[in-house]
Amino acid sequence: MLKRIMVLAVAGLLSINVSANDAVKAQVDAAKEGVKKEAAAKVEAVTAPKPAAAPAPVEKIDINKADAKTLEKTLDGIGAKKAEAIVKYRTDKGPFTKVEDLLKVDGVGEAALKKNMDKLMVVAPAAKAAAPATTPAAKPAATPAAPAKPAEAAHK
Repeated sequence: MLKRIMVLAVAGLLSINVSANDAVKAQVDAAKEGVKKEAAAKVEAVTAPKPAAAPAPVEKIDINKADAKTLEKTLDGIGAKKAEAIVKYRTDKGPFTKVEDLLKVDGVGEAALKKNMDKLMVVAPAAKAAAPATTPAAKPAATPAAPAKPAEAAHK
C-alpha cells in the first residue's frame, strides 16, 4: 500500500508539474503576444505617414508701399535691380491699381508674378481730400415786375 501511495503521490506531483508548466507556458505566450503588439505599434508610429502641416499664413506686401529692400527680401526671383525698377516705375507712373500691373515693369515677367502672387496685394492709395465744393454765387432773386395796371375799359 505504501508503494501505491508513493505511486499516487508521484503521479500527483507529475500532474501538478505539468499543470504548472502549462500555466507558465501560457504566461510566456501572453507576454510574447503583448511584446509583438507593442513592437508593431511602435513600428507603425515610426513609419505611418505624418499628416501634412498646414502652410504658414503668408504675409502680403503692398506693392504701392514696399521699398526696394522689402521687395527684394520678400519676393522670389526679384533681386535688387528688379526691386529698384518696381519702385522707380511706381514713382514715375503712379501707384499700381492691380498686382498684374507689375508686368508693365521692365524685367518682371509672368513667371515671377506667378511665383509671388500669394505674397502681393495692392491697397488703393487714399483719395486726396476733396476741396470744398464751390457753388456759383446765388443770383439775386429777380425783382418782381410791377403790378400790371388794370386795363381801362376801351368802351365807355
